[in-house]
Amino acid sequence: MKESRREKQPDIWSAEGRRRRAAVFDTIVDDYERHRPGYPLEMFQTLQALVAPAARVLEIGAGTGKATTGLAACGFRLVCLEPGANLAAALRRNTAGFGNVEVLNVSFEAWPAEPGGFDAVTAAQSFHWTDPATRLQRAALALKPGGVLAPFWNSPANDPSPLEDEIQQVYRRVTPELAARFERRPVVSEHERWQSEFNATGLFESVEVRGFPWSKTFATEEYLALIGTYSENATLPQSTRRELFDGLRSVIDAAGGKITRDYVCRLHIGRIARSRSADR
Repeated sequence: MKESRREKQPDIWSAEGRRRRAAVFDTIVDDYERHRPGYPLEMFQTLQALVAPAARVLEIGAGTGKATTGLAACGFRLVCLEPGANLAAALRRNTAGFGNVEVLNVSFEAWPAEPGGFDAVTAAQSFHWTDPATRLQRAALALKPGGVLAPFWNSPANDPSPLEDEIQQVYRRVTPELAARFERRPVVSEHERWQSEFNATGLFESVEVRGFPWSKTFATEEYLALIGTYSENATLPQSTRRELFDGLRSVIDAAGGKITRDYVCRLHIGRIARSRSADR
């Protein structure tokens, strides 16, 4: 019975599956805003120190503004791109108190680039959704000489615990096609991959990664609400999602009804060479 159910599930890793996962965030705006975490203050302070005061900054895939308000508080003049109509509406509401935020309901790929128009380009938890064939070149095109591309995201930091091993077993049993997504992947290799991607373009005179650790303890239902906003989980068939979450609820409740997650917010920094034009 389980095998036949799995066979009917769409391939979320295909090109069509990726489009479905990218689009799902616009259908869960309230849950995303309520349950997704923000980013450490130290990360914003570091980004602020990388560029001039009142710098013009392009934010890609701004979502509901989980990072935008922090960027706006730094004094940056922000142009925020968000392709989801519902997300863009929430972003406008959440940044209404700032006079330095412009929201455009458009994807990074469809946005008419402004060559050399920005001191920095950033993306919070969204850069991986952009087109890998063009994202670095388009970001570099938008930057002034000496400008910085600085995407950032939260990544798991801790080694597998007995509880997380049990969680992984639930994924393997119910959704083996997702199990790899929630395995503890080597963080070093992931960031080496991003550094290699930056370096391969020849557009950046320096590339570095800075990490900002933080942690949070979630009650069972808080944790399930959080992972319910992950695109892989949000696009599961309802019956599969129910079985998965019931299994996760059981193992977390049995462990005391809470789970602590250690994260590192990693800021990837690529600085455009001051002596070369970004569109060369």
